[in-house]
Amino acid sequence: DAVSARSIKLVGSTSTDGEAAAATALATTQDDLPSVPNALPLLTSFEALPLVVVEPLSLLRDELHKDVRLYTKMCRLLVSLLKSHQVVFQTASVRSAVCEMLQTTLLPTTCVLLNAPPGLVSELWGVLSLLPYDLRCELYS
Repeated sequence: DAVSARSIKLVGSTSTDGEAAAATALATTQDDLPSVPNALPLLTSFEALPLVVVEPLSLLRDELHKDVRLYTKMCRLLVSLLKSHQVVFQTASVRSAVCEMLQTTLLPTTCVLLNAPPGLVSELWGVLSLLPYDLRCELYS
């Protein structure tokens, strides 16, 4: 198995230099990974995240409430994108992908959970509070 052989090689290395071991682990290229049909592409930049994730999330719709960890991770990734990459959010494709994620998945999931845990509502508000007022109003309608 290619994956287990690669992990054994990385774990079994006796290198005393931690940086060299980390560089070896990071040097793994896409060619070294086994091919998986219909897999999501590897992300090369944080900016590509909304464009890659929007389609699989839109398939989940409000069923995302069954996976609280994924819901929380998506909210936190969006907060990070909105806080540190404002220029990227201004591009039309990324902005529409983020809005679609919010409209088709994150907001409906919170509405399905009538007694939603306060932590989930707080995570969603963390995303929504970073959006411009007019965009928030569009998402609510």
